[in-house]
Amino acid sequence: MIVVNWSLLQIDLLIQIVENHLTSVDDVIVFSSVCRSWNCATRACNKLKLRQNWLGRQMPWLMLTDGNDDEVYSDAGSYIDHMFENNVLGLSDEDEDEDLSDEDDLIQEVQCDENELLVDSCYYSDINDGIRKLFNLSHCHNKSYNLSLPQLYGKACWGSRYGWMVTLGLDRRMHLFNPLTKAQLPLPSQTTFRYPWSRARDKTIRVLFLTKVVLLRVPQADREDDNESSWLVVAIHRSYSLVAIARPGDAAWTHLKWPDGLHILMDVIYCTKLKSLLFIDADGDLFYYDVHNSKQPQEFKEYLNGPDDVSKGLPNNGTIEPYMYLVQCGDILLVIARYKRHYFVNDRKYKTQDFKVFRLCSPDTSWEELSHLGNIALFVGGNETMCIDASDGGCRSNCIYFCDEECKSFRFNRDKVGGRDMGVFSLSRKTIEPIYEGNNRKSSHCSPFWFSPSIF
Repeated sequence: MIVVNWSLLQIDLLIQIVENHLTSVDDVIVFSSVCRSWNCATRACNKLKLRQNWLGRQMPWLMLTDGNDDEVYSDAGSYIDHMFENNVLGLSDEDEDEDLSDEDDLIQEVQCDENELLVDSCYYSDINDGIRKLFNLSHCHNKSYNLSLPQLYGKACWGSRYGWMVTLGLDRRMHLFNPLTKAQLPLPSQTTFRYPWSRARDKTIRVLFLTKVVLLRVPQADREDDNESSWLVVAIHRSYSLVAIARPGDAAWTHLKWPDGLHILMDVIYCTKLKSLLFIDADGDLFYYDVHNSKQPQEFKEYLNGPDDVSKGLPNNGTIEPYMYLVQCGDILLVIARYKRHYFVNDRKYKTQDFKVFRLCSPDTSWEELSHLGNIALFVGGNETMCIDASDGGCRSNCIYFCDEECKSFRFNRDKVGGRDMGVFSLSRKTIEPIYEGNNRKSSHCSPFWFSPSIF
């Protein structure tokens, strides 16, 4: 029987495996824990290429609330899965005792501190404050992790597909925060928004001011860089009526000017074709804004009317309203309409009842309603709308996973907080199934949200 020492694989081959065949943070962490050479190959890979490989292939995780608004808060107590412990991400004591002399020649060209970890230590805790639960719902993993994240306690959060989330605290400070690496980048204070409100200690600042926050990768002046200057945060605020943008390190938020009239803005993406921000309003109409031309004042410009069938068949009494989302799936632009029924006579409750998906047809002049998404899964909520390959992500194809982004509807009643309207919608069967019904899902300031993890 031939015994193969996999730790002796050439470092270049290992790097190629990491960069081209690992499609999730789980895979990378497990790969890096095999031995020192595999760990060093993970560190030596092209981080930008690896992140790009994850986009559209890694299923977003579901981050729950801090549990303050649960009727009965309880927790199993198994804080943090072992995959996030030091001895897995770095070298365990057993690894250090091994004879690694055969590997030394192979990895000498890669500078690697064996005590350096891919992720900062996440520790066990017996204190509920600051514990946030993450769910990996993919068929391949289907795990939950309890992370000690005091940095997020009591804050409103909006996830992204880049590993970062935007946070807003009662002190009005805002940051980009990576919950796995604990890295943090400063954003301008909420007080620098146009019309920021004067009630500095009002707790409703976390739910009433910002209605949607999206993190986009928008290289400055079209440079293909990958640093702090690449990130652009777009904040839709004041009940979907105003927009502000900022990059990490900016002193203040920049207000974007509308030409005239009042539009209810629902979502935004960065359109590489237009090299502009592309917005969708409540009617499904599209507008674009050039963020690269700083030499002259910019205004929103009309791009395209939305699908005609968005409001077709809806009652005129306002009990069912469409919420619009926008996402780029490869070269295809999709508009998603989410239909919520509002029960105004029953404690202002609401419930998602249906979805429609429309594709922009070439040459960008008409819309087609889709009855099937193929091997695609969509993720919608209060942050960036995401589109992934269901086979790579380990999730259901032809489905829409949705979160509840409406904390503000129940802010006056602790027993009627947001976070109840979550599920997975099958576009072919027109059915909705729950995705999570336990504790830590209801909150008056931060409903559960989608978040795609990253350790780089």
